[in-house]
Amino acid sequence: MLRPLQLLNNFLHPANGEGKVTYVLSGSPGDFNITYSGNNAETFQEPHAVKTWKKTFTVSDGGFVYFSAQSNTLHAKIHVKILLDGKVFRKADAKGDYAVATVSGCINCNKKNGQ
Repeated sequence: MLRPLQLLNNFLHPANGEGKVTYVLSGSPGDFNITYSGNNAETFQEPHAVKTWKKTFTVSDGGFVYFSAQSNTLHAKIHVKILLDGKVFRKADAKGDYAVATVSGCINCNKKNGQ
C-alpha cells in the first residue's frame, strides 16, 4: 500500500521517465552516519558507513531524492554528491567536528513542467 506522501508525489508528478541515481560519499577521517531516501520515497539510515560509500537505484521523473552524512569524528571532511545518469545533480562539502553535508532535489521536475 502506498503511503500518503507517495500518493501525493505520484499525483503531482506522474512518472514519464526514470533515471539512475547514485549517492556518493567521500571523506576523512573515520566513519559516517548516513540518511538517504530511496525509491518510492522510503527513508533509510546506515550507521558507521565507510568513507567510500555508494548507493545506486532507479527513480522516476518527479521523484525527490535526499542524501545526508554526518561524521563521527573530530576534524572531519565530508563530500557528498548525487549523480543522475552519471552526471552531478547536487553536491555539498563540509568540514569540522562531527561535520554534516546534505544534498537533495526533485528529479527532472523543471523539465517535466516545461522549464
